[in-house]
Amino acid sequence: MPGAPGTLAALYSLEDMRVAAKLVALAEGDVPDVWLGLADFVTPDSPFWVPSNAPGGPLASRWLDSPQAQPGGPSGNGTLEPASCGYLGSSSSGGVVLRSPCSVSKGFLCMSASAVSSPQHAAVAELTGDGLPDLALALRCPWDGGASLIALQQPSPQLQLAPEGDLPLVTPSLSARTCGDGIPVWQREECDMGTATLVCNAACGLEQAFRVQASAREAFISVGAGNISLEHAGVNVNLFGQVRGFRDLADPPGSSLLFPGFSLNTSANGFPQNQPIAVHKSRGLSPGIPFQFRALLSTDLNTRALPDWSKAENETETDPSWSPGGSSCGCSPDNPGGLPQRLSVEQQFGDIAFSWVVGSACEASASITRALLDEVTLQPGPAVTVAQLSIGLACGTLYRPSKTEVDEGIVRDGLQVGRTYRYCVSVASAADANFFLDLANPTSPGRFVSEPTCRDVTIAFAAQISGQVLTRFDTPAPGVRLTARIPGTSHVASTVTDDSGRYALTFQATSPLCDPVLVPEACSSQLVRLVASARTKLRSGRVLLHSFSMRGRPGGAQTLALGHMQVLQNVGIVDESAMPITGTVRWPGSNANAGYAETRGCPIVDARVCAVTARDNSTISCVSSGTDGSFQVVAGVDADGSFEVSTPLYDFDTRNVETRVLQLGLVGGLCEVQRMVSLDSSFPYTALTLPALAYDVQFVGLSDPAPGVSPEAVQTFLAITGSADRFVNLTSPPGSDTATDTMAFVFYAPKEVAVQVCRDIRGALVFCGEATLSNLCVTGTSGDTYAAVYSAFSPPDSALVGKEVVVLKRAAKYKVKITLYEQYGRQRCNDVQGTVLIQDSITGEDTNQCSVAKKGCTLGISLQATTNTSTLLYDLVPGAPNFGAATAYALPLSISAPSAGWPSRSFLLYAIVEGTKTRAGTGYIEVPMPVPLLILRDPPGDRSFARLNSSLSTAVKLSMFSRDQDTCGGLGNPEAVKKALPWPCNYQVTVSLLPCVQ
Repeated sequence: MPGAPGTLAALYSLEDMRVAAKLVALAEGDVPDVWLGLADFVTPDSPFWVPSNAPGGPLASRWLDSPQAQPGGPSGNGTLEPASCGYLGSSSSGGVVLRSPCSVSKGFLCMSASAVSSPQHAAVAELTGDGLPDLALALRCPWDGGASLIALQQPSPQLQLAPEGDLPLVTPSLSARTCGDGIPVWQREECDMGTATLVCNAACGLEQAFRVQASAREAFISVGAGNISLEHAGVNVNLFGQVRGFRDLADPPGSSLLFPGFSLNTSANGFPQNQPIAVHKSRGLSPGIPFQFRALLSTDLNTRALPDWSKAENETETDPSWSPGGSSCGCSPDNPGGLPQRLSVEQQFGDIAFSWVVGSACEASASITRALLDEVTLQPGPAVTVAQLSIGLACGTLYRPSKTEVDEGIVRDGLQVGRTYRYCVSVASAADANFFLDLANPTSPGRFVSEPTCRDVTIAFAAQISGQVLTRFDTPAPGVRLTARIPGTSHVASTVTDDSGRYALTFQATSPLCDPVLVPEACSSQLVRLVASARTKLRSGRVLLHSFSMRGRPGGAQTLALGHMQVLQNVGIVDESAMPITGTVRWPGSNANAGYAETRGCPIVDARVCAVTARDNSTISCVSSGTDGSFQVVAGVDADGSFEVSTPLYDFDTRNVETRVLQLGLVGGLCEVQRMVSLDSSFPYTALTLPALAYDVQFVGLSDPAPGVSPEAVQTFLAITGSADRFVNLTSPPGSDTATDTMAFVFYAPKEVAVQVCRDIRGALVFCGEATLSNLCVTGTSGDTYAAVYSAFSPPDSALVGKEVVVLKRAAKYKVKITLYEQYGRQRCNDVQGTVLIQDSITGEDTNQCSVAKKGCTLGISLQATTNTSTLLYDLVPGAPNFGAATAYALPLSISAPSAGWPSRSFLLYAIVEGTKTRAGTGYIEVPMPVPLLILRDPPGDRSFARLNSSLSTAVKLSMFSRDQDTCGGLGNPEAVKKALPWPCNYQVTVSLLPCVQ
């Protein structure tokens, strides 16, 4: 808005335009004209350039075909040119749309709405998909009242600046759409991608080119080629597609190759208008499933005859009509590589903290690496592995590794302040999990390993100041506010002393003077200004003044020199104005000296004396009495001086001064997980200095457990297994064969059972865990089947029992991967030795060695060196299907794993077997109830016969009527734009005021 810098003009009427023109004239000395293009976005299928209110009436043909020649050039006084561009005239011309050569420089006004609730008639928005801002004007509420968007024109990206003092002027880039401008003309151009591509030819026609965009569960075939997709077309598009699998991967052999939902009838493979081909149309996919596809593109301007696709089952894999494709391991089609998403790498004082969102459905482990960037080339040097993690989380899960999982220390790992390090995270599947991800060799399985996702971190200067604020009587001074600032930076740290007068100030900042190559000393040290507040405001509003001395020098402020990662301790500050309470703590005397003025009893040593507020009994500060029972405790600010004496502590006297150091700790399982307690990772054991004697050590309790570790579970296990009491003899000299310096209480968590059903194809495990109902069924349709199976078998609803329902094929070869592991808080131990009891009713009785009739079988499980997991592979070849409705057509398999000191964990697997079953001797088949629908008998006589003719005719008539008038509000309403524009809003620039309508 001229005269109001930073304010955009909102034009609601012709009067607004005239007022704006006058303001511009006063501010700039001239009245500008504004470039506009003319468009009608409301008339269905006719979004091409037309005149709306140009002088002289409708000029649709003459406007573009034979425009009048006028002088062109930036100043409008050059050679004659066709007047093919339109502009909105100023108030002097009546505010109507006029014509001018496109080379003339005119103004461009930015306009916006004044309020969301007000009808918006002018805005700057990106509407055409070319990435440039467009000007749009609306007369009335679009669509409902019949009014149209009357103007749309994007300016040229190259600004032609007028002499100083004038408005910036621009030239419109086009006023009539042509092939090659990147904007398809509706129903006249099938596409327009700027230049000829594999998708769009030079005549703006669509090519028969297709690309696959897939995730682990979905796959779409759309118009495109390579990494190029058709973002929006200028015509309605219909796709026909057919998808099949590979004969080598068919299990059992001879099964159909066509994917569920696809047909040999070509016309039955059509998809809704302007929608891609959904490979997963009838059933969710599994990660890494290869397939072949062929597609046909048909448009409103080019309708093609349907080919014959009826021989899809017999055509060879090398047939040129088929193209390779496949599902990926990514959680979404826009992340087919399964990269970790939203990776965050941050410095938190002396550590590096990580977090990311799971982006892969195949991962079982993650690797974090670190590389130093070159200061000149910014290229990473050799990578160092920071951590290897065993994780298997669901898609979209936010994962934050704890310090027990990733311990990246700045000091320990030698990270230099001021230098930039690149941290990369990549994920991979389990060593024995294989997927078909290589489209060049679609039938060759391999392990999934993602590309790394990286973030750069510049190590900032970090330090800490800690100490205690005391009174001049050496008593704690609580409630004192301390502030520290690093000069030259905006970093300020502030804290308040606790009831013992202690404080800690932490800094983490980047200094502008830091140059790790030329001036490394400027990075490794900083000056810090420490200030103690000289004023304290009480609850009553009264302000108390303080006087301090720091490190023996008077004054409440001092500049300290700190080194990088230095923890400056015991910075003494004395509050010279605080007043303490002094006294003594003694035992009561005899009756003879029990009077007020009489001598008291013996002094109480190390009695805890606390000053508390009389208002809410909260503690202000505490001290311990000395050897003579005396104490000095500060009442603090705004306190009433009450105190109380707690139970005294007693010392003990040791005559033998010879000692030993005993490392005492708690570890978990065969993995000897040492981080069961929240201790420093460098010191997982507690060091006890004890007299050199023999000791009976008893586990009493776990007071500071690591995250996720249950103290009650540890104590109960050690008590049940009789391992809570240990004996140790510390009399042996250190270093001798009989010397004991470490004692570990071993806690074994219960053996958890994880079960996955995998396909066994040529000795490789593929599609592990993908046969479950939730994966195979369309989203939201498996709930009834789960409920029916669980209702039929009534499995216990307990955390000790896992359960799952799978869909298997008869005679196919499967491997049931049974994994035992132990969970210690957030840490998983895969080194487990144990047994499992398997009772199998899925495999046929002839070859089933673990059938229920044989009372199952017990198999051992131990750590496998190739996979670093305790896994057992159980061969499973489903037998005949179960036609019993009472059991929901499912067959059970149970797995039980006993654990010493714990209830057994179990897993119940229910399989619905698909296939055929021969039933001889009955003459009819029960499906499912034993009530025949019709009995057709053979009449007597040698040449007699019986015939049954049956037909079914179905007619469906569908109609739908909808009317929506909720579009008032002008361009500020996304619905108006959605209805008015024939193409999607694929781009949006920062000056846009319209939400992007997908």
